[in-house]
Order: sequence, then C-alpha cells, then structure tokens
Amino acid sequence: MASEIIRGAGLERYYAERETWAPRPEPASGSWDRVPVSLDGNGRAVARVAVDGLRCASCVWVTERVLENSPGVSAATVSYATGRATLQWDPTVTDLPTLAGRIAALGYRPRPLTEAEKPDRDLAARLGVAAFAAMNIMLLAASVYAGWWGEMEPRYSALFHWTQLVLATPVALWCAEPFFRGAWVGLRNRRLHMDLPIALGISILYLHGAIATLLGRDAYLDSLAMLVALLLAGRLLEARGRRRSAEAALALATSVPRTARRETASGLETVPVEALQPGDRIDLGPGDEIGADGEVCEGSGQVRMALVTGEAAPVMVGPGDRVVAGAVLLDGALSVRVEAAGRNTLVSRMATELEAATDRPVEPSAADRIAPWFTAATLIIAAATFTGWWLLRGPPPARSRYWSSPVPVPSLSPSHWPPPPASAPAPGGGCSCGPRKRCFDSSESPSWCSTRPVP
Repeated sequence: MASEIIRGAGLERYYAERETWAPRPEPASGSWDRVPVSLDGNGRAVARVAVDGLRCASCVWVTERVLENSPGVSAATVSYATGRATLQWDPTVTDLPTLAGRIAALGYRPRPLTEAEKPDRDLAARLGVAAFAAMNIMLLAASVYAGWWGEMEPRYSALFHWTQLVLATPVALWCAEPFFRGAWVGLRNRRLHMDLPIALGISILYLHGAIATLLGRDAYLDSLAMLVALLLAGRLLEARGRRRSAEAALALATSVPRTARRETASGLETVPVEALQPGDRIDLGPGDEIGADGEVCEGSGQVRMALVTGEAAPVMVGPGDRVVAGAVLLDGALSVRVEAAGRNTLVSRMATELEAATDRPVEPSAADRIAPWFTAATLIIAAATFTGWWLLRGPPPARSRYWSSPVPVPSLSPSHWPPPPASAPAPGGGCSCGPRKRCFDSSESPSWCSTRPVP
C-alpha cells in the first residue's frame, strides 16, 4: 500500500534517495480526538503531531509530499530534528485521523505530542555490541603488546589474534552498517559527507586486520572496534539531544498549573486557568504556582522566578510588582490581578517561540558548504600519500610491526557533522537553564543572539 501511495503521487525518487528501509506500517495510534486542533483565519484546521521512524532526509521529504498531495491538505511540514509534523487542512474535506492513517501507511508511526515515544533500540544494540567487543579486543591486544618484550609462545599469540578478528567481524559488518549505508547513499546522490571516509577507514582497517591475522602479524583491530563504538555513541547522544529538544517546549508549557483560585463576590472558586480573564483576581498561598501573568494587588511574599530569569534565589514582591505564570510563591500570601492568561502568558509565548526555533530548518553554514570539498581533498591526499610511499619505498617489510592502512582520520573533523547535533539539543539545554534568551540555536553567530528577556 505504501508503494502504491508513493508511486501514485509521482514520488518514485524516494526509492533512489532513501538511506534505509522504512519500518513496517503500524496502526495509527493515539486518541486523535484529544489532539488540539485550531482554525486559522481562512477556516483551515491546524494541528501538530509527532512522527516516529524518520531515519533520513528522504523520509521527511516523502512524508511531506504525500501529505501535501492528499485531498484537502493545504500545507504539511515535518521537522527531522524533532520529528514533529505541522498539518493544515480543510476540515470539510478530510480530518486528522485520515491524515494519520496516510502517515502510518508509509511505514511511520504518527502519535499525539502528549504520547510517550517508543525508544529506538537498534542504535543502542549496535553500540552495546561494539563497546563489548572493543573492551575485549583491547584486553587481548594488551596481552599481545606485552608479549613483544616477553617470550609469548606463537600458539597463544595466534589464538589472541584470531579471537580479535572474530570479535571485530560483527563490529565491522553489523555495528558499522549505518555508516556504510550513509556512504552509499551519498555516492549514489553524488554528495560527499562524513560517512564516506568513516566507511573507508573501517573497511581498510578490517581488511588490513584480516590479512595481518592470516600472515601472523599484529592486526590493530582494537582501533577499529573503538572507532566504531565512539562514533555510535556520538549518534546515540545526538538522538537523545533531539528527544530533549522535542520535549523542551512541552515541558515549558506544562510548567503552568491547570487550575487557579479565583476571587468572587461569594468567595473563592477553583477554575481552569483558561477560564481566567484580564481583570480577575486570583488568590495564592505558600507553595502555590501562579496560573497567570498579573500585578500584585495585596500581600507580599517571596517568589521563585527561575523559570524566566534562571536565578534560583527568590524575589520579594509586593503591591504593584508583576509576576508571571509558572512562578512559585515560597512564603506569604498574594492577591494578583490577572493581565494575561492561557496562551497569552509569557511562558506560553516562550514555548511557542521555542517550538518555532526547533522546527525551523537550519541554514547551511560555511563549514557545511566546504565540507564536501574538504572530504574529497582529504581522501585524495591520503590516497596520494599511500601511493607515493608504496612507489618510493616499496611494500612494507614483513618484519615491520608498525605499518598500517592510510585511514583518513582528518575527515572526522567537526566541519563534517550535520547541523542537528549542534542545533537540536540547544533548545533543550536552554530550557533546562531557564529560557531567557531569544536565540535558541547554538549554531548561530553570537551577534544574532539577544540577551534581553523575551518580551
């Protein structure tokens, strides 16, 4: 069914550019009637959902195109950094469950933003195998290296060499598979990126190790296993940063209490914060969270404003002082006149701005533009160095322990990393420290960042 949808929409290019197979379709989960849907000025419905299973830019591309070609859909954007999709459609033609079904038919899993994400265990499993193999290979290699100055019997040395090769084989063939897949996709689309030198380095290291083991030489497979383990750890941390980024705005928005005690002529009544109107007065006691932005009318007390200022020290407030939703009254009692409530509060505006910062596309930097050229130059220099050395000096002597393959290590420089590792975790970190700066993108120049509090 997914193939029919893609081919029917004229998106066959997806099959040539995807980096991995899409997961099998799962039923669209979640209670879609509980997803908040708003109407814009033209009467179109707007909603945001999360999409799990996006593994490459082609996945994002085909999802957007299929949704945009669906009847009644006027706009659809999907963020690869956060996995969130913003949908805009005509409610008289289609609805959200139908659009969720279209996403699920492609093999991805749509879910409401409030539903917990299922962890992707594939990358963690590869990292676990690589780390286990790396630690054991290093122990065996240390024994072999110690035998250089001792009198290790050849049979034990051969046993250690072959054991290292057996442990390194799943690391090179299975754990490093994401790098080979990315390198192949880049070559197929005529684009050089960091996966290519990584894949070449792993391939040459493993081939060198296998030949050296057959010839009874030192294979240095510990370097191969540790390289793969560290690279997979970096990708796992990147995925964790994306999750934190996606959850940051939601955590900020939920920091406001859901109810407040409103003062009326007959006494106090507990109402949802969305029911508060400018001019209402709310009553606060020790330990209460403020449910709306407003001005203190009566009373005094210490308020923790860390959510906005980032400072843990409480602030003393009294009549005439302004407080914001989400702040905590530590002691005393206050009566606050409401000035803004619901989505008009400072916290809600910050959450909206944070969502926009995480969902907007990251413009390529100068390092991104020169990265393919840098990769090509590095590979050419490495190949020329090895060829020149071979022609001038001949093949390495059999007795040498120190010859190794020309692995293009310089190509692993930070200029080759894609934008998400730098920009996606930034909003999550900023939110955890108190989002008091307008610039949530760590990849932007400092001159574009404002240290003024968000108005």
